[in-house]
Amino acid sequence: MRSVLRQRELFARIGRWGLVGASGLVVNSIAMAAITAAGVPYLLAAVAATEVSTTWNFVGSEWWAFSGLGSKGRFRRFMAFFLMNNAALAVRGPVIWVLTEVGHLHPTVSNALSLVVVMAVRFAVADNLIWERQRRTNQAVSVQVQEI
Repeated sequence: MRSVLRQRELFARIGRWGLVGASGLVVNSIAMAAITAAGVPYLLAAVAATEVSTTWNFVGSEWWAFSGLGSKGRFRRFMAFFLMNNAALAVRGPVIWVLTEVGHLHPTVSNALSLVVVMAVRFAVADNLIWERQRRTNQAVSVQVQEI
C-alpha cells in the first residue's frame, strides 16, 4: 500500500513539475524572443532567458510542485536550483548552437527544444537532491507515528 501511495505522490509531483516547466518554457521563450529582438546574440539571450525562467520555475516548484518539501532552507534550495539550471545550460548551449547553425532553426525554437531535452534530468535532480531531505524526514515521522 505504501508503494502505491509513493508512486501516486511521485506521479503527482512529476505532473506538477511538468506544468510548472511548461509555464517556464513559455516565460523562457518570451524572454528569449524579447532579448534577441533587442539585438543580443542568441546564445547570450539564452543565458539571460534561463535566469528569468529559473526564477519563475523555482517559485512554481517551491510553492506548488514540491510544496511542503525541502529542509535546506529556501535560499539554499534556490541556489541549488539556480546551479542545476545553469549546469544544464552548459549542455543546452551547444545543442542550441547546433540546432540553430546546422539545423537552421530559429534560435527561440532551438532554445525551447534544448529545454525539453534536459527536463527529465532536471526533475530527477530536483526531486532527489534539492527537495529530497524533508520528504524522507516526513516519511520517517509518518512511519513512526503509524507504528505507535
